[in-house]
Amino acid sequence: MIHIDTHVALWLAGEQLERVPAVARDLIENDDVRMSAMAQLEMGYLHEIGRIARPPAQVMAILAAAVGLTLSSAPLPAIVAHAMTVTWTRDPFDRLIVANALADGAQLITTDRQIRANFPDAVWD
Repeated sequence: MIHIDTHVALWLAGEQLERVPAVARDLIENDDVRMSAMAQLEMGYLHEIGRIARPPAQVMAILAAAVGLTLSSAPLPAIVAHAMTVTWTRDPFDRLIVANALADGAQLITTDRQIRANFPDAVWD
């Protein structure tokens, strides 16, 4: 199982696969793809402020059909327990998205440099 970060989900839903390196594309094509509900909430905020055109439900539907995306089913107490150890960021979205990947024992596909520098299971290239 792999997790994808918010921006990766948006690129995939926008048919911008060329923005995702081959290593990450291979994981997406050959593994179970999950996303944190926190990434879905982040998309909701981005939609509300006009930074993205599609509402989260539409992005999720596109990705469910395209790559079999599902939301993680990790229990919130486990995610919060992991989030308490993610002290290298103050961004609540990043903190909970990483914590969710930890709770699922999953790699996280992300371009975020801070996440990649601090989360050993972050994947990009």
